[in-house]
Order: sequence, then structure tokens, then C-alpha cells
Amino acid sequence: MKKYIELALRFYICLKIGIYAVGKIAGGQFYDKGELPPNVAVKPLQEVGSFELAWTFFGYSYEYVLFIGISQLVGGLLLLWDKTKLLGVAILIPILLNIIIVDVFFKIGAGALFSAVFYFFCLMVILFLNQEKVKTLLQTLFSSPLASPFSTKQLMINALIIAVSIVVLFALESFFMRLLSV
Repeated sequence: MKKYIELALRFYICLKIGIYAVGKIAGGQFYDKGELPPNVAVKPLQEVGSFELAWTFFGYSYEYVLFIGISQLVGGLLLLWDKTKLLGVAILIPILLNIIIVDVFFKIGAGALFSAVFYFFCLMVILFLNQEKVKTLLQTLFSSPLASPFSTKQLMINALIIAVSIVVLFALESFFMRLLSV
């Protein structure tokens, strides 16, 4: 029974997230740059509502919308296969959290917020149903050896190399930022 519940959730999320993804990719979800609805286009900026402001902002960059749409599509499609389902969940969780936050703070609408929270909840159920795999994965990622294979001298040398590397990276970033601001 657990297997069928999980499969239903995975296919459902893939379908629903896929619809939103295609809407973004096709240019139908946000207000496209230069194509604001007349009632929004004539308003002074301070009079534009939070929904209109968010939809205008997100629609300004088609490349950004395309990135989000493709990410949603990839995450949803990865849910279809058992070997990639957890990767799909890992891709979709931050996307859905962002959607939930935007929906709440920009007052996008109760229906949209409910859907995003519901999809997020479905992903959490998928994680719960795969808790042994998730636990093993987390233990593998965050396990550390009991004893360091390096001597104290080697640890000090490693720390010095890392510190110097960080200074060099800061310097490189500063150099390129100054170069770009000219």
C-alpha cells in the first residue's frame, strides 16, 4: 500500500508542477516585459498591488522564468523514477518554499498558497515514506571519521593553505568587481 501511495504522490506532483513549469516556459504565468495588463500599466508604482508588483517583477526576465520553469520540470520528471525521486524532491523543496514565501508576503492568493503548501506536504510524505534511504544518505553525507588521519602539523599546514586560498579568492573577487564597475 505504501508503494502505491508514494507512486500516486510522485505522479501527482510531477503532473501539477509540470503544468506550472510549462506555463512559465510558454510565457503564460507572469506579466511579460513590456506587456503589462492595461489596468497595471497606467498605475503609478506606489499604487500597484503586491500581486501585480510580484508578477511584473518575475515576468521582467524571461531567462529567470525559464530557469525556474525548467527547474520545476526537471524536478517533477525526476520524481517519476525510483532511483531519482529523492533528487527530484531535493530540487522541488526549495522551489516550493520560495513559492510559499512569495505567496505569503506578496499576498498572491489563498488558492495558490494552498496548492504550494499541499505540494510541499506531498514531498514531505514522500521523504517520510523513504526515511530509511534519507537517513542513510544523511549519515553518509555528514559522517566524519573518529580520528583524523593527519598529524597536528599537517592540520596546521592545511589550515594555513585554506586561509591563504580564501584571501586570494577575496582579492580576485575584489579585483574583478572593480574591473566590472569601471
